[in-house]
Amino acid sequence: MTLLRQRMLEDLQIRHYSPTTIRLYLYAIQEFAKHFGKPPDQLGAEHIRRYQLFLTKEKKVSTSTYVLMVCALRFFYTHTLHRRVAIERIPFPRRERKLPLILSREEVNALLEAPHDLCHRAMLAILYGSGLRVSEVARLKWPTSTAPATCCGFDPAKDGKTGKHCCRRSSANCCAATVEPGGPPTGYFPARVQANPSR
Repeated sequence: MTLLRQRMLEDLQIRHYSPTTIRLYLYAIQEFAKHFGKPPDQLGAEHIRRYQLFLTKEKKVSTSTYVLMVCALRFFYTHTLHRRVAIERIPFPRRERKLPLILSREEVNALLEAPHDLCHRAMLAILYGSGLRVSEVARLKWPTSTAPATCCGFDPAKDGKTGKHCCRRSSANCCAATVEPGGPPTGYFPARVQANPSR
């Protein structure tokens, strides 16, 4: 590993970037340098411009790949090389705005009723109607005695704190139906949590 690559790695680690982001950023700068056959610290704004044209016109990379390359170059020149003037020469692409696909009521009902397992149907109903993450739905807990009947908790949330979410009464009733009377008090889907502890 070169000293420059090691420096960028440390800069990313100091800022608590995820291991995946670190790997992708390092790979992006490696590809940038390989394209010109020179160390990246010897490449300037004109090289960046030519590389961007290469990515869009010749290699025809996807928008997400292009944005990743731009982010990696911006980070490298800003935090590792401290060349802020180059940032103005590394623009983000104009994102194409697409209208979201809106399902009809019949399609939504068909989607929610597709699972034969009542537990799966309850999880799908909450996912569709609440916007929670899959991991949060899997950790839903029984409401406390002071909480409304439609409120459930999930612990921990993304920031490490206990979260609370209120769902539609129909979804809450569907959840309650998945647990036998006097069932486990740990949550709606305890078996799912044990089977997939990392999800």
